[in-house]
Amino acid sequence: MLEVKLDLYLAAGIGAIVYWLGIWMVDHIRFFKKYCIPAPVVGGLVFALLNTIFAAAGVMQITFDGTLQDFFMLAFFTSVGFTVSFPLLKSGAKSILIILGLSIVMIFLQNFLGGGIASAFGLDPRLGVAAGSTALIGGPGTAAAFGKVMDQMGIEGGSTVGMTAAIFGLVFGSILGGPT
Repeated sequence: MLEVKLDLYLAAGIGAIVYWLGIWMVDHIRFFKKYCIPAPVVGGLVFALLNTIFAAAGVMQITFDGTLQDFFMLAFFTSVGFTVSFPLLKSGAKSILIILGLSIVMIFLQNFLGGGIASAFGLDPRLGVAAGSTALIGGPGTAAAFGKVMDQMGIEGGSTVGMTAAIFGLVFGSILGGPT
């Protein structure tokens, strides 16, 4: 099998092309626009499927240099809240506190259910946490960051389970919660 290793610059270039492909697909395929599926998810899914097909067929395996991955994920997820408006937060304080309370309850439910289900299947219960709030509340960035920690702790498949659950949650959340 041909093994293609992309350095930092090629990985960034492929990422840009995949992103632009996602933009084009969202603009031209009504389903993606209707359900508000983000262009990076669409393009990334196409690339992931192609990469999987190539690897499964024994044609080629593409790997990336992830040197700056953690830095950019940290920068992105740190900057998400920069546009918060304190007057708007103050005006919606009651609703925000209700959502906060529900989120806290969901975190515990997701982790206990995830751990319990993983245990029922004879898996490490921490994989249930990877598929629980780590992925479903934290999203792909959190799942990727904690996945590495889980892998270092010897929890086999922590990264894979977390990222799979996060993308599943992102896509289905967009489909189920998107405009109709």
